[in-house]
Amino acid sequence: MGLNIKTCNDMFHCYSELKAGRGDAFAGANLIVLAYPIIDKKLEVNVSGIGTASYYAIGIQKGNADLLNALNQELINLSKEGFFKKAFEDTLNPFYKGTADKKYFLLDDIYRIFG
Repeated sequence: MGLNIKTCNDMFHCYSELKAGRGDAFAGANLIVLAYPIIDKKLEVNVSGIGTASYYAIGIQKGNADLLNALNQELINLSKEGFFKKAFEDTLNPFYKGTADKKYFLLDDIYRIFG
């Protein structure tokens, strides 16, 4: 069984190629790929992750220590208040129908180190 590896311009292009029969499978960001079986019942996701996880981040201009410290403290506060867990349970988990692993969304262990 050989694989014919193709590249796509973006996630929508990959989805379109798959739907048009010009591919058997594709890989992409979990945040997007895990939603495909929800919006298209003919698709399934059998591999929940490939490679190392990557996370979204907040970029701050170098040298802006006040903003950096304020954002870091607010992330710690939100974590302590349970904001991220509630957002995951109330929004993301229902949308992904339990298929998205919370370890990719909740970083409470990291926030505990700093706060």
